[in-house]
Amino acid sequence: MTTRTTFLGLGAMGSALVRAVLDSGRPAVVWNRTPQRAQALRDRRQIDTGFGEQGFARTFEELRSTA
Repeated sequence: MTTRTTFLGLGAMGSALVRAVLDSGRPAVVWNRTPQRAQALRDRRQIDTGFGEQGFARTFEELRSTA
């Protein structure tokens, strides 16, 4: 079983951290308020993304299930 790393927010630091995780071959789950920042990451690799309120609820469930 591979553990996914979850990121909330794709600002300068969040984007850099997600790229580092993906470069190491691990999957990532990301949430951002708007979809634009995730588009470059989505084009580059397969990531699970969420946007807005519904996406946040799904990402929160991902976090809660691993606690």
